[in-house]
Amino acid sequence: DEAIGRALGLEPESAYVLQSAGFVIRMLGRVEESLEIGRRLVEIDPLNGAALLLVGQAAFLSGLLDEAETAVRQALEISPKAVYRRGILAMILSAKGCTDQARVEAAGETGDNWRSWAKALVEIAAGRISEAHAALDALIEQDPEDCAMQIAEVYAAMGETDRAFEYLNVAIG
Repeated sequence: DEAIGRALGLEPESAYVLQSAGFVIRMLGRVEESLEIGRRLVEIDPLNGAALLLVGQAAFLSGLLDEAETAVRQALEISPKAVYRRGILAMILSAKGCTDQARVEAAGETGDNWRSWAKALVEIAAGRISEAHAALDALIEQDPEDCAMQIAEVYAAMGETDRAFEYLNVAIG
């Protein structure tokens, strides 16, 4: 916290400082503050795809689904093949109840691991647990150690808490 405040005090208009601070602050659970930093960063650098993604993620976590969708779609316009962006867009669309569109975005995710993660979570939200398990199995097969956090998230979404904690231990371990 102190280091973030010092960096923002020294370079309040630096895209790098704002982007880093926004990410760290979001990870600390201060989502609204992260969203404000992201919005400020987009004002400074409107073609910064990472800044738009920061806004999209923070808006999603804040329940501002329309703002989240707009920001992530703009990030995709800038970098259509960037990893993770279609996956998070799939999560946003799923939360909006747009399951078919969410499936399309999940299938179009460029990162194999993120694609499996997104497919699993979209199918869980749609109540299609066997399809979710198939995507989860693919994720586990692809990279069970580097994807341990995503695997834990999927298990948690399925209500399989013991398996979720098993993979959380792998992630931190």
